[in-house]
Amino acid sequence: MKRLIKNASQKSDVIDICEKLNYDVPIDEDGSDHFIVVSVDKEHIHDMTDKFEEQLKQEGKYGWFVAIITAREQITMDCLPIFGNPNSYITKWLFPTQDDAITNILRDRSINLYKRIMRYEPNMQL
Repeated sequence: MKRLIKNASQKSDVIDICEKLNYDVPIDEDGSDHFIVVSVDKEHIHDMTDKFEEQLKQEGKYGWFVAIITAREQITMDCLPIFGNPNSYITKWLFPTQDDAITNILRDRSINLYKRIMRYEPNMQL
């Protein structure tokens, strides 16, 4: 059973901030890390391998969205939560919509996403 998000207004706030900042949200006190929701395709993943692209297309997940936290300006395959299986890439963290990707990461209490977004003061003004 999936864990529910306790505070629906937090989810709404995060989605609203993401939409206003084009899904590239500075987080923590200094804003050096970013919470990003990105389409997993050749346009957005700069070093996507042919093998990964082929697997995504076979699974019907090419162009789906993933939510990540990174300090990098360019999104590479190393930024994605796809490693861990020696035979194929792990794609369970890819979702058909941006909202689905955000909802999933908000469920993970260890990431503490809402608090991290609100720690960056300009986000509170949005």
